[in-house]
Amino acid sequence: KAAVLQLLTWGDFSHEAWGKLYKAELFGDIRFPVGELYEDLAIMYSVILRTQRVVYTDCPLYQYFIREGSIMQRPFDMRQYVEVRWIEKAMALVAERYPELDAQIRGRRVWSYFKTLYRILCSGDSKQYQEQQEELIGKIRVDASGLLSSPEISRNLKVKILSLYFGKYGFYCVQKVS
Repeated sequence: KAAVLQLLTWGDFSHEAWGKLYKAELFGDIRFPVGELYEDLAIMYSVILRTQRVVYTDCPLYQYFIREGSIMQRPFDMRQYVEVRWIEKAMALVAERYPELDAQIRGRRVWSYFKTLYRILCSGDSKQYQEQQEELIGKIRVDASGLLSSPEISRNLKVKILSLYFGKYGFYCVQKVS
């Protein structure tokens, strides 16, 4: 449960598959989805939910290189919208096992929705993705209910939620300066 909480709240480690060592048997029937973006998000919560023990070190043992033109560096396109589906599936698995983590689960979904919304707004062609923007804002509003008063939710996320009251461009401006 502690490892899941770390994933939900961006604690000592995150959902990316790199920088971790795994026992092969943890994967069993779990496979990375072929040809999909954010494939690590698609499986990581399933893998962590199967573990009995997670060990963490903050020693820098892995060199991560950010390459220009990589998936994370390129402008938004609809293939990246799959992150919404992956986070919703992952959070459903976590909620099934740990319903008491409801605020953190909703907070993690909201964080992903905001991340995707921001990428769309930065794309330079946000009018093309109007339907997706409206869908994300609707999802944020549903999940954000009650999170502003939750002690489990970061101040940063609360500011993002509040900024949406000024519209998506209010959120964009706050995100740009933070």
